[in-house]
Formats: sequence, C-alpha cells, structure tokens
Amino acid sequence: AAIIEASLSHYSTKEKRAILKGLSTHADELLLHEICFRCDDSSLKELNHIKQDMSRALAIGFHPLTVDGWTNVLHEAGYEVKRSETGPMKVLNPVTVLQDEGPKRAAKIAWNIATDASIRSRVVETRRAIKSHQHDLGYILIRAVANNGPALN
Repeated sequence: AAIIEASLSHYSTKEKRAILKGLSTHADELLLHEICFRCDDSSLKELNHIKQDMSRALAIGFHPLTVDGWTNVLHEAGYEVKRSETGPMKVLNPVTVLQDEGPKRAAKIAWNIATDASIRSRVVETRRAIKSHQHDLGYILIRAVANNGPALN
C-alpha cells in the first residue's frame, strides 16, 4: 500500500496520472488525502480562477480535481476507488494546527509566524485565499485498489 498526503494537488492531471500509473506497479492499494473541488466541472472558468488565485497565494502550482476527476485519474492509472469521503478544508485553522501538530510543534509554528515577516505574509495571504474559496475547496480521502486488468493510457 502507498499513502499519499497533500502532494498530488500541485501537479497537472497528466503528471498525476503518470505518478499514479508508476505507483501501480508497486502498490496494489492507495490511500490518498488530497485537496478537491467541492463542485462539478461545469464552471471551468470559476475553477481556473480558483487555481490561479491559490497558485499565486501558495507560490506553487495548484491543480486539485473534483471528486469525479480524482476517480477518473485513478481509474486511468489502473485503480478502482473503493471508498471516498470529502469535507471542508481546515488548513491554517489554529485549532486544527494544534490537533495535527501537537502543542510543541504548534508553538514553534506560531513563534515563526510571529517573528518572521515573510512567513507571516505568506500565511496571511494563503489563509485569505483559502477563506475566499472555502465553499469550493475541500479535502478528499480515497481508498483505491489496483485493477486486475491493464491500466488505460
């Protein structure tokens, strides 16, 4: 099994497909925790606006998929989704940071934000972008298993 957490959303769909297809020769089961659009693909213009805004805020490529998009890219890489779950993003929420990182690490993060203007600026901008798109972005958890048949190209 392979666990992928918040790393594929920075790659294009083509790159995601290649990474997942490469994993299919080594991992018969995948557990993914990624960012997803909480809407369908019908509003492509709005999705592109969100991608651009988030890419600018994060200073890195931002290419999440819809639930159907994640399902399709996994299928094309030779996996079948057995279970998925979605929910709201809680990134940079102080309570979530404390739960995820623990008190010692959360205190270090808070100290770094408080004492480094460039970090503080990036965190504020990232939080602003996430908050402005909070209804359109969320997380997706997926458990997928390798198909017995050949992967699609």
